[in-house]
Amino acid sequence: MRGTERREHAAAPAATLAKMRRRGVLFVIGQLDLGGTESQLVMLAKELKRRGWRVEVFSLSKGGVLAEPLSRAGVNLVYGLHRQNPAPAAAASAKVIEPSVAPKTRPSVKAMLVLSAAVASLVARIALSRPTAVHALLPLT
Repeated sequence: MRGTERREHAAAPAATLAKMRRRGVLFVIGQLDLGGTESQLVMLAKELKRRGWRVEVFSLSKGGVLAEPLSRAGVNLVYGLHRQNPAPAAAASAKVIEPSVAPKTRPSVKAMLVLSAAVASLVARIALSRPTAVHALLPLT
């Protein structure tokens, strides 16, 4: 009996520790406007939240039509660049010029600094929340 008692006492602190440290996931995405990737993120985040996961979404751009459904589901939203996306209507009405060769552009110093600040903010968020998983849904990741 002593062996059984010992195993029960050893399991109790582990169970308490597991309850205290819930599984968490941090999703990283460029923006929360309508799109296939963004819609999948909303479905995943809401379902994981429903199953008891700690869910956070780190978006580089502030706002977007999918931010409200995430907030209503209790998902914590964090923004990296703190700027609004251009309105989809404004982007649709912009004149499209199709060059024969893709233009080569260099990012401005300001854009590099803003992106560096967003990366620093993301690193700080990961260090503070210590998620079990970080899932990035960005272009070129």
